[in-house]
Amino acid sequence: MYYPYLRARQFELIAVRELVTENVLQGYVTPVLEPVKESFNNLRLAHTILTEGNFNCYLIMNPLVGEIPGDTNAFLDFRNGLDNSRFLSAFHYTNNSQYILDSIAQYNLTNCLVICYQNYTDDDDLRELLANQNITHV
Repeated sequence: MYYPYLRARQFELIAVRELVTENVLQGYVTPVLEPVKESFNNLRLAHTILTEGNFNCYLIMNPLVGEIPGDTNAFLDFRNGLDNSRFLSAFHYTNNSQYILDSIAQYNLTNCLVICYQNYTDDDDLRELLANQNITHV
């Protein structure tokens, strides 16, 4: 499986929508989208196509860049408000395991992805986080 990391900008979302419509990603590619805009319009449109194509992709809940960066609930609330969400939850790990675990519990998340960079400082904290059964991809 290939996990391309894309900014959830207009043209990247259009490309994903077209590939889902043509059914060329299924079983081979699961995009990871980092939202950069405060508006959810393009994400809603992409979600409609994902639903029609019976396709899942990851949406980062705590983006590092963009108009709503950091450990907020903005994208968790957005995802939670969608009917039958096709967005799986992904998180950046930045020594923020409590935020991730609280989010998983509060929003009843499963099949989560954790993205780790080399800038974390607590190996034990990361190991404990990754032992959570709802985190299936790293």
